[in-house]
Amino acid sequence: MPPPAQRPRACDNCHSIKIKCELGKVGGTGPCQRCVRLDKECKVTPPKRQKDRVAELEAEVEQLRRLLESQNINLPSPESGGDRSSANESSPNSIPPRNAGPKKRKLEEGIPEREDELTTNPEDWFTRLDAIIPQATQSKLLDRYTVEMFPRFPLVPIRGKKDFASMRAERPMLLIAILYASCSAVLHLDLQEDVAKLMFDILSKVVVEGDQKSTTILQAIQIIYLWFRAPKNHAYGGYFSIFDLVKLASDMAAELGLGGPIRGIQGKNNWHSTHRDIDNESAWRNWLVCRILSTSLCLFMRTPDSLRWDEHDESSLQMLDYWKEGGEGTRLICHIVKAEKLTERIASESGCYDAETPAIGVSDPAVQPTRLALQSAALDFESQVLPDLSGPFATFWRHIITLQLHEPVLHTPTNKRSFTAPYLAERLSVTDFPMPLVTPSHIASLTSLRDAAHSLLDIFLSFDTTTVITLPAILVHSRVAYAQYLLMRLYIATSAPGNTFGAFLDPESLRIDAYLPPLIRLQEIVSAADERCGASRVLWASPRMREWYLNYRRTFVDVAVLEQRQVEFNSALDWYGFGDVGVEGWDWGLQGLFDGGEMGEVGVMPDLEGL
Repeated sequence: MPPPAQRPRACDNCHSIKIKCELGKVGGTGPCQRCVRLDKECKVTPPKRQKDRVAELEAEVEQLRRLLESQNINLPSPESGGDRSSANESSPNSIPPRNAGPKKRKLEEGIPEREDELTTNPEDWFTRLDAIIPQATQSKLLDRYTVEMFPRFPLVPIRGKKDFASMRAERPMLLIAILYASCSAVLHLDLQEDVAKLMFDILSKVVVEGDQKSTTILQAIQIIYLWFRAPKNHAYGGYFSIFDLVKLASDMAAELGLGGPIRGIQGKNNWHSTHRDIDNESAWRNWLVCRILSTSLCLFMRTPDSLRWDEHDESSLQMLDYWKEGGEGTRLICHIVKAEKLTERIASESGCYDAETPAIGVSDPAVQPTRLALQSAALDFESQVLPDLSGPFATFWRHIITLQLHEPVLHTPTNKRSFTAPYLAERLSVTDFPMPLVTPSHIASLTSLRDAAHSLLDIFLSFDTTTVITLPAILVHSRVAYAQYLLMRLYIATSAPGNTFGAFLDPESLRIDAYLPPLIRLQEIVSAADERCGASRVLWASPRMREWYLNYRRTFVDVAVLEQRQVEFNSALDWYGFGDVGVEGWDWGLQGLFDGGEMGEVGVMPDLEGL
């Protein structure tokens, strides 16, 4: 297979972050692979010639000069030698001197005037960082990660010296990544924005342009992904998406020799000879964290993971799981890796990745062997959760597996694509829901979905506000939104007019009214602390879901209840024998029931109690 073709000049999007602009096929004209993946406009702006640029600047200067002259503002003459002090003092209309604002302060303190002047020297990074937040606050944010964030979700540890001075001197990029992750609900939003821009500038300069690789840089990318918070201005040159971060982390881990096919002892790419500072546990742990990030993102977007699970992954998992000297959180990482691996297998074998393939019913005999095998694998996973793995996340991922296993009961030939992230109310459909002939398999899947969603939401709602803010939203909160979304899908499938599930699963047993209010209150609390943190942004789905739910009940559910009562009423008439009296239906309709007429009148409902 020929390699992707490269353009003579990169498109504007790739040029802004200085990465290769690769076309989809050899000899193609665009768009490039990155623009296709991120759904961006792929446009190449021709470079301006030097003469054109000079002429453009001269025209701008002339335009400004005319504007100042029209306002009677005196300009310094060329003969004055640039001495503006006398002109400023002699004329009230002359241009006032610039105050020593942020730009002058930056120049005096050695801060680059333009952000694209950032170098790979950590001293430049800290010069810019210290101008944003003082070192005392930086030290407190580092402590927040080590004391509050990591113990709650021990995925990316800090090895070796953890004090502020050592981190600043030895692992500067990892320190800034930690500050980026831990500043939510602590720093002002504008300061968070400045830290995010600095972090992405460093990432672009060091990793994309400098092509530097190390486990420390890899850990920094993992932290940025887990607590991702994009700059407010997406046109900013250093912007990275979560897809870019996952690819950067996975590629770096593979190039460091942490993942990929098992390599022999000999060979020039043998990482044991080039990366002797990487110990076994660090190699296994960093690679498996990359697998967690990659697999979870593929599950959200319902795209197959390009990194297929192989014998090296299995070996890394087993070695880390049985490593006696494993650090804090080692057992939890292995637990999450096993869960994500099984969830990915369920999604793949259930046809969730292929949105174009028609859905296959859960009761179809052709899929029963596959479903039984997946259910057995889920039971095996649950039985292998050891007692020493305590805490909420020991069961959190078990419920995620159950949700993925029974999600196909809600699939139709046309709605599979709507189960991808984001899980928003706008993606719900009141007409595209399954209406099969209900079997015991359907009933089992419906009840399992309901119970798993309730259990997962119960775990999340048991967290305090600090925990909710400090947990990585991309792994935890997105799963909460997924459970909430499936509950709403269940509610539609059991309450919408014409449904077949409602006779076997009461829509009120889904307890939508019991779960949405506390989620909304939690979102309000988190948003008041930091409206741009990952937790707040994901939980914003709950208020909109509540609005949709109330409108849906007013529009469809109440009508469906009235129609059902009408059907039951007509059935009662037939059962009592009034269907054979030879009178038109309207004469024996509901009109007389509300007229208050006396018995015996034409069109008045007869007394049924005496029959």
